[in-house]
Amino acid sequence: MKLNKKVTIFGKQISVIAIALLAMAGLASAGLLSYYGMITGTATVKQSLVISSNGADWKECTGDVTASCTLPYSITATAGNTQDFTDGGYKFYLKNNANDYVNFKWEYSIPENLLDGLTSLKVHWTTYPTSGPEPACDKVTEIPLDKSSWHCDAGTCTLEAQDRLGYINNIQKFCGTTIGLKPATIPGIYLITIGIVPV
Repeated sequence: MKLNKKVTIFGKQISVIAIALLAMAGLASAGLLSYYGMITGTATVKQSLVISSNGADWKECTGDVTASCTLPYSITATAGNTQDFTDGGYKFYLKNNANDYVNFKWEYSIPENLLDGLTSLKVHWTTYPTSGPEPACDKVTEIPLDKSSWHCDAGTCTLEAQDRLGYINNIQKFCGTTIGLKPATIPGIYLITIGIVPV
């Protein structure tokens, strides 16, 4: 093909060299300008519900759940007794940092041998705004013990209960539990967990 040859486009004579240069310029521009600029950033998301052992130092689950948001408690109970564990050493608190109600569920996990040995399990609690004084626990929830309410698998039983906490800066305070045991409850050390699970 001769480079000085001319072609007719829309009734005008244009040289082949001009068309080739325009085509190469277009390809070069397309390769270089995939975008004119880019802005990147990060987003830090904080938990809506936070937990505390004293109502002042709040923990949220970030990364390693065990290290960042687990509150360990230990009780000693005697088979055949009903004992109250609400003397102040078993409190914990939940606080809502969101601008709306936060729905969540409690996930109780108990060894099947212990569930079989319980005669009662009650949780004592209350709610209050952060701007108000901390009240005494005036509410009691009885946890059902019939196995039809629990899911048992490989020696561990789990119960889920729906709950929600009110608007921003509302606190739910838990004062502890009352536990009743049958005289024939198998003695031992049992691991009990209470998970606060988003829904």
